[in-house]
Amino acid sequence: NSFLLNRSWTFRAGGNALPQALRFAAVGLFGLTSGTLATFALVDVARFPPLAVWVPVTVAVMVVNYFGCKHWAFAPPRLGSEVR
Repeated sequence: NSFLLNRSWTFRAGGNALPQALRFAAVGLFGLTSGTLATFALVDVARFPPLAVWVPVTVAVMVVNYFGCKHWAFAPPRLGSEVR
C-alpha cells in the first residue's frame, strides 16, 4: 500500500513501476538499516537515553526517506536517459 499510495498520490509518478518499486524498497531498507545502526550506536554504545535517541533518529529517517523517494525512487526520468 505504501508504494502504491506514494507513487500515485504523494509523488504522482508515472512511467515504469518496476524500477520505481526497486528504488522504493532500497530507500526503505536504507532508512531501516541506518536508523537501526544509529539507535544501536547511540543507545547501546554511547549510552544515551532511548527516548532522547528515538525522536531525532525517527525524524532523520523520515526526512531521508521522503527526499530519497522524491529525488530518486519517484523522480521523473532525466532527458536523454531513456534506453533505446
